[in-house]
Amino acid sequence: MALTTDPLSLVPGSGSAASARLACHLLASDLWTSGIPPGLRRGRRSTCRPMLSDAELAEYWRAMSDEWTKLEVAVVTGHTGRYAGAG
Repeated sequence: MALTTDPLSLVPGSGSAASARLACHLLASDLWTSGIPPGLRRGRRSTCRPMLSDAELAEYWRAMSDEWTKLEVAVVTGHTGRYAGAG
C-alpha cells in the first residue's frame, strides 16, 4: 500500500464539484509517480480547510468521493477544519 498526503484545493471559478475532481487527479498523481499502477491497493490522506458553505462542502465531498471511486483510491484518513476568521 502506498500513502500520500496533500492539502485539497478549491478553484473558485470552477465550482465545488469540478474543483474536487481536479484535486483528486492532482493528488492521485503522487500515487501514480510512485510506480504503483492503478488498480492496486493505495490510500490517500486528505486535508481540507474549505471556505465553503455547507451546501458547497457537501457537493465537494460527494464529487471527491465519486472520483476516488473511479480512480480506485481509498481515502484512509483526513482532517476537515472550518475555523472562524479563516479565509
